[in-house]
Amino acid sequence: MPERILVQNLSSSPHPAEEIRRLLHVSTDTHIDIFERRYLRRLLLSPLRLWQTLRASPPDRHILLLDRIYPRAHPFRTTVTALLQNAGSRQMFDRQGCVETIQWRDALFRDFLGRMCQPLERRRLIRWAETELRALLASPARKLPRFDPKNRPILYTLCDPLLDYVAGGIGAHASGLISGLRGNGMDVAFVAVDRFAPVESLGIETHIALWNSFAEAAENTIGANRAIIRKCTQLMARREFSCIYQRSGLHAFGGALMARQANLPLVLEYNGSEAWVAKHWGNGTPPLPELSKLASLATEHAADLIVVVSEPLRRELLDRGVSDDKILVQPNAADTQRFRSDIDARQLRTQLFGPAEPDADPIIVGFFGTFGKWHGTEMLAKAAAIATLTNPRLHWLFVGDGLMAAETKRIIEAAGLTRQARFTGMVAHTEAPAYLAACDILVSPTLPNADGSQFFGSPTKLFEYMATGRAIVASRIGQLAQVIEDGRTGVLVEPGDPDALAAALSGLASDPQRRQRLGQQARARCEDKHTWIQAASNILQALRKRCP
Repeated sequence: MPERILVQNLSSSPHPAEEIRRLLHVSTDTHIDIFERRYLRRLLLSPLRLWQTLRASPPDRHILLLDRIYPRAHPFRTTVTALLQNAGSRQMFDRQGCVETIQWRDALFRDFLGRMCQPLERRRLIRWAETELRALLASPARKLPRFDPKNRPILYTLCDPLLDYVAGGIGAHASGLISGLRGNGMDVAFVAVDRFAPVESLGIETHIALWNSFAEAAENTIGANRAIIRKCTQLMARREFSCIYQRSGLHAFGGALMARQANLPLVLEYNGSEAWVAKHWGNGTPPLPELSKLASLATEHAADLIVVVSEPLRRELLDRGVSDDKILVQPNAADTQRFRSDIDARQLRTQLFGPAEPDADPIIVGFFGTFGKWHGTEMLAKAAAIATLTNPRLHWLFVGDGLMAAETKRIIEAAGLTRQARFTGMVAHTEAPAYLAACDILVSPTLPNADGSQFFGSPTKLFEYMATGRAIVASRIGQLAQVIEDGRTGVLVEPGDPDALAAALSGLASDPQRRQRLGQQARARCEDKHTWIQAASNILQALRKRCP
């Protein structure tokens, strides 16, 4: 007789049955009943009905499906609800693959009392972070440890909580660099506090570092460090590593502490001030700003090699007193094996915009990104309204989502371009090559920094555009103006000028031979100078020089 499983779905998963089958490795004939959030909410209003429902027709297993075991909403109530069920076994599963058996003592001591003690534990966690960071910052300069990659993998740590991460610069950079390191003969072990699809798709060794308290989960950017340290300690007890690679992030310092503890070289990837990003591109001041500043200073002090993606970031570190000889400027890059000019995207073009009319194949202009304040998507929408007036064959593809997506859609709708424009939302990074190949022109309309400071980014999309072999229009700003050679590998326009952007797009739309030539030359330049294998090779050479 097939097993019967009752699932209380308290996660954000739209497909809980598939999640359960994946997590439990159960067969397709297993019978799964699902209680969704809304149904459970109604049951909780009637204790008698809840009791009758849960005690009737007992399943073999009762499972709570959560986004994370830590944190979870109303832990005591949800745990007790599961315990009321007359089931053979009761378990909690989360989407990281963690499993816990549900027992009454857990409901009382861990969930109820643990939640009551959370404020106290939170203060202890913050004090722990401050103590460790001050000690790290005050520690004397050490003799540089030797980088010995022979039969020793690199330990890559990512402290950012990224549940449900689909696409964006973090994933493109992490997966690209790791693939480049492997292309240089290095093995990589990846440790993070959430499952990370862009890296999982590479098929490398991955480890999930688990929070073990509500306080760690509530202060997740700090708690992630403690979780990372626990997981790295377990891994280092079983094997040796050649170095630790830590991506900078808000309050991220777990990799730095482990590198000092194990006397391993520390490579720090610095992508800009988290406080600046939160203030100008995010939602204001980040939590615990003084701790964030302390984490940055301590990890920069501890690092043996700091990799930055642009010259302005190098100058920022020099202004803070970081030694120039441990800074490497390494722009982002692209995987030219995945992003290619020969991908057949005709079917996707048809899915997006319908069958092409005779002699009127649409000219698709594409943008890919997370719709941040610096991405300039509203400028592209305004340019679309202008350019489409002169060339109705122009169609507009916006791939991604984010802060400025609603405003971009509003401009498109006000211009009456809903038929010619598509907003796909986020797509997995593994699907990005096909969407890029579906376009005829690709755009990076980056805007200047609002406070007048120099733009410090290195848009991964720009290099993936180049690898795809399509004509590119980009803002004449920062590194974009250095990478794109105007008139040879793309077209540069003044940032924030929709008229100039529209003129450049209209010119390319009317000249297919020029589009083809620019795309071919961009692809050749990317293959020659901007691959992840080359970027990883530069980092490894710099590390060998620093830590011989």
